[in-house]
Amino acid sequence: RNFLDETSDYARRVRAIDLDAIAAVLDDLRAALPPEGALRFCHNDLSNTNVHLRDDGGVSLIDFEYGGPNYRGFDLSTHLSHWAGGAVDGRYDDAAWPDAAARRRFVDSYCAAAGADASEIEREIAQTLPLAHAVWGLWAVCSLPDQERAPFSHIEYAERRLGACLRRSGDATRSRAADATETRAADATE
Repeated sequence: RNFLDETSDYARRVRAIDLDAIAAVLDDLRAALPPEGALRFCHNDLSNTNVHLRDDGGVSLIDFEYGGPNYRGFDLSTHLSHWAGGAVDGRYDDAAWPDAAARRRFVDSYCAAAGADASEIEREIAQTLPLAHAVWGLWAVCSLPDQERAPFSHIEYAERRLGACLRRSGDATRSRAADATETRAADATE
């Protein structure tokens, strides 16, 4: 396959994504998220590949090129979403999102270290999860098609994360749009 063939396939798959529905989710989130005063410095790419355990038992964060103001829940949602895969191969699986017990263990550990309230953290995670899916899905859409030769499929990651954004937004219409987006995306790969 040549670059033009790859670009054509990539464009076909991008067109299959319901970007109008994603834009509606982002509009709703803008209205629902707390004011800018709730922003703090965040890593903004808190994937499992950027969290390293040191020999002394401590934790180090690496790869701060996306660091800047954001919601704490965004960082935590991004981190938890990587429990569902995709950081290495682009095959995020929303069904593998950590269950309530696993999330609670993580939140309890986080709160013990950060001195935060667990119910507040759970609320922030739930509120910003669609945003994390949208940001990372749109990031993947913007990746060049010639990068598809690597084991990480940016377009597949985009399809999966944006589908999860629509499903997790809590709107039945958007959930149907997510199913349609993933169906059209699967058709585009055949």
